[in-house]
Amino acid sequence: MEIESLIKENQDLDIGVNLLIIDSIIILDTGLPIINKQGNIKHKEEKIENQFRLVIVKNNEQPEKIFWFITNNFELTTKEVADYYRRKWDIEVFIRFIKQELNVSHILSLSKNGMEVMIHMTLIVAMLALIYKKANNLSYKTAKRRFVMELRELITINTDYTFGWGSCQSL
Repeated sequence: MEIESLIKENQDLDIGVNLLIIDSIIILDTGLPIINKQGNIKHKEEKIENQFRLVIVKNNEQPEKIFWFITNNFELTTKEVADYYRRKWDIEVFIRFIKQELNVSHILSLSKNGMEVMIHMTLIVAMLALIYKKANNLSYKTAKRRFVMELRELITINTDYTFGWGSCQSL
């Protein structure tokens, strides 16, 4: 349910690649499932106490594409809301790349610093794999596989030399 429109009179509705259609403060209703005496499921409407902001934009380049954004941030401009959601998709694509292409199956740290270190390390490994691919004129998957094998071999050789029995015996 719309409470108030945030579009001002004579406001420019062109916000870059999008055209603003709606910018409103709204209240959402829930559809809580309730089982009645006959055993049928009905949905009881109940208002959510928090207010939200609904921003609807139409893409200027592809007018058939209409995007709906709901946020609880009333301080952002409509252009910022649309841009943040677009960037969110870029982040999703990046995370998919990390998971599928670099085989990172889970996050090792939940702190901001830990996440930044993990992202930087992932980007470094990705760049090294791409350099290896280009230098050896290989496909990406083959280059990634060979790069990992050679790296594992180098790590194993260095680990045996540094921490092997030979160095322990001298203690």
